[in-house]
Amino acid sequence: MALTRRSALTLLAVTGLSGCAFEPISWETPDPSKPTTPSTPDGVEVRPDYFAQSGDSGARTLPEGVPVTQRIATPHLDARLDRIFAGDSLGAVTAAQVRERTAIRAPKGSELIAFTLEAGSPAFGGPQAAQVDMGIDVGDGQRYPIKSPFGLFSADRGTYDRGWALCIFSVPIGSTVLLTVADQGKVVTLDLRTGKPVDDEGWRANRGFRERIEVEVVGGAKVLERDLVTAPVNGHQLTTRLRMGLDPVAAHGLVPWSPDGGWAEGDRQWLRLATKARVEFVPSDPSVVIDLDVPRSFSYAEAQEAPIAARLPESITTESIQRGSAELDVTWLVPGLASQAVVSISPVGTAAVRFSDHPDVGAQFTGEAPQVSYVLTFTPRNQ
Repeated sequence: MALTRRSALTLLAVTGLSGCAFEPISWETPDPSKPTTPSTPDGVEVRPDYFAQSGDSGARTLPEGVPVTQRIATPHLDARLDRIFAGDSLGAVTAAQVRERTAIRAPKGSELIAFTLEAGSPAFGGPQAAQVDMGIDVGDGQRYPIKSPFGLFSADRGTYDRGWALCIFSVPIGSTVLLTVADQGKVVTLDLRTGKPVDDEGWRANRGFRERIEVEVVGGAKVLERDLVTAPVNGHQLTTRLRMGLDPVAAHGLVPWSPDGGWAEGDRQWLRLATKARVEFVPSDPSVVIDLDVPRSFSYAEAQEAPIAARLPESITTESIQRGSAELDVTWLVPGLASQAVVSISPVGTAAVRFSDHPDVGAQFTGEAPQVSYVLTFTPRNQ
């Protein structure tokens, strides 16, 4: 006998009334990293090697944790350790932030460690700008790598893609748990059980990034002028005037490492000013090229201390500045101990005049050397 549509509906209704039911079909692909142990009042038991990291935007909360507020900063990473946790279980609200559906608990012989990080603004861009190795080292030799906790860093916006990160993982009970960040050959380490740093050479070397000193240049745009005279050409000497416009800003504040200079010596730090220099000569024909001696042209002084000559670059030509093929960014290695300093600028270098129908002719600066100065004020950034 054929089964009609009406008969089929009747059969389904009877089946439902009788209390029989089929298990619902799940089309979700099993994820081997997800816990599979049945749920208990304390949550789902995770695996001994469980690790989860938040991957979307939004603030991360860890209500079970203890506030610590410890800044972590290297050349290419800036963050603040906000809360830490060690215990048997975490509630559903916390677990949901790493895409878990219920509360979670540690397996026998293990405990859960969790922490939140708040993104800062690194001096030299985010971890994608260099080979930054960030991870968690557990006492038994296990290492959990942390990849781009805040996503990518935008230099234009001065922010990361995400403002917060949360990590949760399982470790043997009582084992040491260290957060490490390796950047440019130095390693900073924090104990995730106490929230305190390991006070070693790597931690001390990066102090300038944690205690970032912001620099303001006071003085605004100025124009420096200086006359030159050529050696005799066919019995005549030509005069010309150098006009250099300056409007400097501090590129990165005071920092212990820079891409050009590497790690600073001792307790000193790098100061880099982007001078925004513009150059012209009056008259403009014939053309004049000055090879500026930067260390002799730019000096830095704190209080009554002796002036410090610029370290980088050693020289730059006015021709490269005029063509836009080089920027006059000047770097010093400074103590940075005072609340302010003075930068003095007076161009020194060798000059030559170029003729279309005659070999280049040397030129000399004449008259008293003019000088312009800028006051730098140093302010610790808000932590």
